[in-house]
Amino acid sequence: MTVASALHGLLVYSHEVHTLQPCGEQRSYWLHAPRVGQQLATAYQRLATRPYEPVYAELEGVYVARPASGFAADYNGTFAVHEIHSVSAEPVAACRDGNL
Repeated sequence: MTVASALHGLLVYSHEVHTLQPCGEQRSYWLHAPRVGQQLATAYQRLATRPYEPVYAELEGVYVARPASGFAADYNGTFAVHEIHSVSAEPVAACRDGNL
């Protein structure tokens, strides 16, 4: 059984990109969110003022195997999102600086 993990960081959720970069880290994860993808897209579109602008998100899910091909293959791993705890524009700078 896979144990759920919390992940918080900078979210970009557009047509071609579904990623989260954990606060203060260089790694980025591709997000797989079949159950909550529309919620993530709506929250992201509401907060981002320009394309690919990061917003802060706290998500819960599990790490899954990275595919060998496709968009997700270019990232450090894949995170399957089961639950959205929050999406906000407020703590982006603190997250980028590793202060969250």
